[in-house]
Amino acid sequence: MHTFIHYTHILGIMFLMGSLFSEYMIAKIKTNGDSIRMLSIANSIFLISLVIVLVSGLFRWFMFGKGSDFYMTNPFFHTKLTLYVILAVIAFLPGRKINKWKRQFNESGSAQIGEKDLKSLFLIFRIEFVLLLIIPLLAVLVTRGTMG
Repeated sequence: MHTFIHYTHILGIMFLMGSLFSEYMIAKIKTNGDSIRMLSIANSIFLISLVIVLVSGLFRWFMFGKGSDFYMTNPFFHTKLTLYVILAVIAFLPGRKINKWKRQFNESGSAQIGEKDLKSLFLIFRIEFVLLLIIPLLAVLVTRGTMG
């Protein structure tokens, strides 16, 4: 079971990065009805992956890892957990924009996507990319139990 949970955790992280990259590239190329639908699907995969990583991470923390005491006394773990919470909170912002565009497109056949909306969307994507690059580094530092 430990192997399955660990594998699920790693797959979830891979899907997080892949779906975020997909969202970024779809929004960068063109924003029309088809791309809005694809953005919505990629965003849904991203959010589902967040939940999978969270649940498998909780299993690893409480059942299959090095024990709760090890993690709770590790400052890298606290930093990693904080960054994950930030990632999870900001992850809902693109979904709100995308769902708004999808609703507009379904109602009128077009969506009003302003330059400001796209810029803020790309800023959120970039922040998510940075967080997704830092969190695995912190995971390695947590596992090693080192301070550098």
